[in-house]
Amino acid sequence: MLIRRSRLKFDGFAYSPKLKYKLVLGFSNRDMSGASAFTCNSPRYILDAVLKWNFSGNFVL
Repeated sequence: MLIRRSRLKFDGFAYSPKLKYKLVLGFSNRDMSGASAFTCNSPRYILDAVLKWNFSGNFVL
């Protein structure tokens, strides 16, 4: 049995709707491959992480 893709996706806001986040974690062997000597051959669990802060009107950092 081969599991091609096993991922958890989180998104929402923290503390207030002005601070939004998105996080994608990968747990299958194909998602975690690509370890290198620079990362001490550790797997890549975090595929995507975004944090947005809307501090005033249409301005987002």
